[in-house]
Amino acid sequence: DATSATSGDALRSTHSFLLYLTDCEDGGETCLLNDVNGAGADEVVASVSPIRGRLLLFPHVCPHRGNVVQDVPKVLIRGEVYLPLEGNTRHLDGKSEHE
Repeated sequence: DATSATSGDALRSTHSFLLYLTDCEDGGETCLLNDVNGAGADEVVASVSPIRGRLLLFPHVCPHRGNVVQDVPKVLIRGEVYLPLEGNTRHLDGKSEHE
């Protein structure tokens, strides 16, 4: 996952979200990692089990991995959160705050 911008660069995606639609009794955890290189590489900071209705939100800069799914299927919705770029006063409809 990397930071992405929309057309015209009015908004920027900085976070991902996962909404789990099924439970997995065995495996399928999403692990948030300390780092992927160097000292502490692959150190798990948090492990989130896929439970139906659970929402996980994390910044793109946070390295992560998915553990092997033993209890299939693992069904989820992945999306991105878009925020206005700093100093941008335009709303999604294209109008500024002062119009």
